Amino acid sequence: MSLLHITSTDQFKKEVVEHQGIVVVDFRAERCGPCRMIGPVMEDLAHENAAKGVKVAKVNVEENPDLA
Repeated sequence: MSLLHITSTDQFKKEVVEHQGIVVVDFRAERCGPCRMIGPVMEDLAHENAAKGVKVAKVNVEENPDLA
C-alpha cells in the first residue's frame, strides 16, 4: 500500500475515521519546509508497514482546512 492522498472530507471519513486498523495521518502544507522534509519518511513508513495493515495518509491543510 502506498501513501494515501486524502483530498476530501468524504475520503477522510472512509479511509481514516471508518478504518478499523491503525492510520497515521500527516497534516501538511506545501509551503512548510519541515512538512516537505518529512514527506519521504512518510512514503517509507507507508511501504514498510503495508503488509501489517497500517495505512499512512497525508492531507494538504491548505486545500482541506476543515480536516485539520
